[in-house]
Amino acid sequence: MQMKKVLAVLMSLCMVAGTVSYGAPVIIQNITAQAAAVEGSCYSFDAETGVLTLRGEVDHFALKEFSTNNRDNVKAVIAEKGTVFLENCASLFTYYSNVTSIDLSNVDTSRTTNMNFMFYDCYNLTSLNISSFDTSRVTDMIAMFDCCESLTSLDVSSFNTRYVTNMNNLFDYCSSLTSIDLSGFDTRNVKAMASMFDGCSNLKTINLTGLDTRNVVNMSGMFRKCSSLTSLDVSGFNTSNAVNMDYMFMDCTGLTKLDVSGFDTRSAMFTRSMFANCTGLTSLDLSLFNTANINNMSGIFGGCNNLRTLTLGVNFKNVTEKDTLTNGDGWVNVKAPSTIISGNKEYAVIENDGNNTYKRLNADKEDDALTYPTNIKVEYSEKYHQVRFTWDKVEGADKYGIAVYLAGKWRVQAQNITGNTYTSPKNLTPGKTYKVAIAARVNGKWDTANAIKNAVTVTVRGNNSYVKPDREIKYSPDLYVIADEVTMYLGPDTSYGKVTTIPRKTIIQELGVMNNNDNWAFTKYNGQYGWVQVENEFGDRQIEFLSYMVNKPVIYLYPEKETDVHVEVELTEADLSTTYPKYNNGWDVIAKPDGSLVNKADGTHHRYLFWDAVNCRTEFDFSKGFCVAGSDTESFLKKKLSYMGLTEEEMNEFIVYWLPRMEHNKYNLISFQSDKYTDTAKLNITPEPDSMLRVFMTYVPLEEAVDIEPQELSTFERKGFTVVEWGGSEIK
Repeated sequence: MQMKKVLAVLMSLCMVAGTVSYGAPVIIQNITAQAAAVEGSCYSFDAETGVLTLRGEVDHFALKEFSTNNRDNVKAVIAEKGTVFLENCASLFTYYSNVTSIDLSNVDTSRTTNMNFMFYDCYNLTSLNISSFDTSRVTDMIAMFDCCESLTSLDVSSFNTRYVTNMNNLFDYCSSLTSIDLSGFDTRNVKAMASMFDGCSNLKTINLTGLDTRNVVNMSGMFRKCSSLTSLDVSGFNTSNAVNMDYMFMDCTGLTKLDVSGFDTRSAMFTRSMFANCTGLTSLDLSLFNTANINNMSGIFGGCNNLRTLTLGVNFKNVTEKDTLTNGDGWVNVKAPSTIISGNKEYAVIENDGNNTYKRLNADKEDDALTYPTNIKVEYSEKYHQVRFTWDKVEGADKYGIAVYLAGKWRVQAQNITGNTYTSPKNLTPGKTYKVAIAARVNGKWDTANAIKNAVTVTVRGNNSYVKPDREIKYSPDLYVIADEVTMYLGPDTSYGKVTTIPRKTIIQELGVMNNNDNWAFTKYNGQYGWVQVENEFGDRQIEFLSYMVNKPVIYLYPEKETDVHVEVELTEADLSTTYPKYNNGWDVIAKPDGSLVNKADGTHHRYLFWDAVNCRTEFDFSKGFCVAGSDTESFLKKKLSYMGLTEEEMNEFIVYWLPRMEHNKYNLISFQSDKYTDTAKLNITPEPDSMLRVFMTYVPLEEAVDIEPQELSTFERKGFTVVEWGGSEIK
């Protein structure tokens, strides 16, 4: 029987463990298809005016139940005096896409801890009054205002963010905001600011005075596509703990100056396209950049064609071709201005030794006008087996030419093209690959060298003959289109035929992948199969994986005698989020035989070490498992956990955490992971344990039962120094 999954709201993929209230659902009264009013225990809805009125203690589940059937009809939301929001407000108004006004000035939020995705995708919202919000207990604000595209102003000056740890996507795609003041934000505990202002394309001023980034690990895409910013003061940023800085300033085309001279990147591992397409920048001072731990900084200078001065410090070792620093006539060290040290290729190669400032030769004299076509796009006609090319016009060009590489030679097909399009002859051979160069004639001269350098490869495909994936995926994170639109191709390359385009905000499912190519995903849209590109050729991310969390893994330590133990968690497909006690390059504890722990950093006592992670990208294995009715969850877990080797106390702590999340589902498809988990979330423990049990449960909520091959579980024998860990993840 094929599984029918419940379509989940986006927030459920990013919740942090322990912040969700799971009370009994409230039955909504008086709902009929033709009713003029809908009444619930904590709300009333006037279908004629479209006004949703909240009152009393607002039950998260009751409002979600209402939203499922009615949110498209809601035009305004108001709250009566005395209205109280409870701990979990995640996704409370998610997808209220027709709402234009929300007034929550009467709401008491003093008990609220989770505001993830609270107003997500309210893209017609123009008025939002949250002036009374008490955020003093809030820990999570992931994507709270994400995709509120029509908001022109937003007052968050009263927010108390003292305990917030995650601000990923907080204002993502608030594309109508022109200014925002965060001078009152206390961000000392924030660890994640990825895509915080991503897509705020009309934002002209941001007040970041006093923003504390000392603990921020993820800054990827933080200011990406803030194209209207002409100034940005990040000189006070503490980046010493930042691991991911990919795309941080990408497409900030309005910036003419950017002071990152104080950026300390000792912890950075990723700086891909960090400054890409910052076309207004003429100089960068990277004096404190340390590239020792950076795994990938490809495209860091891509598209910065006006960059003319580059200062590198002693810990910035090399600039490589992959960093795509425009070479022009070459770069020189100001200490030896007559010697070109960057090679003669399109992109500079610089071996840096010490503290140096480099200048690009003749940069002030360069003519930026291109003499060859760029932005070449290929469309394919399945009906006629034709290929159509389009490209950006070249200033001053009177003609264009097309050449195809055949039998070891470039052969001209046409050279009298006056427009910027060309359509090939019909009935090209399916399966045949062509390499095509497009040249321009400027001032009577053909620039064939650059045309060949920028040639495109096209493979002609047969009707509906999409390339099958190397590996099919049954349960995986959904894909969310964040670009204006993304093209679906017949194969995992832009040279394949175009199937269709998928609009922004569409959620699709990843159905397969190619081996050794994680930039393409096989999917289905409107009944058609094909491939979509995660990042385009310019490094722009087009698709986000709606990743899930690794929830509450806890680590128990049982040495044979009192022992000093060092524990590290090594994640390769997720990002560490919350830890307790505080994780500082690991935990150092005194462990006792009864399992009690003393944290050496502050002397506090603990039962276990707690951690969780976000942005989990692991493809978990559901080839075997168990389909369990929600009402049978408790007995199932007791039986299986006991069999696998958890003690009664460990088992009870597991069940207390997971049972409220699972028993109200009709069914749960459960699979206990082994290598898929342990290979991507390694525990490095000193001294090395004699025995270790790691129980990691993944489950999918189901509306109907499915048939699945039962999973064979192993028993565990404790011997010597024993380590036990349990955790899990809900897959939507």
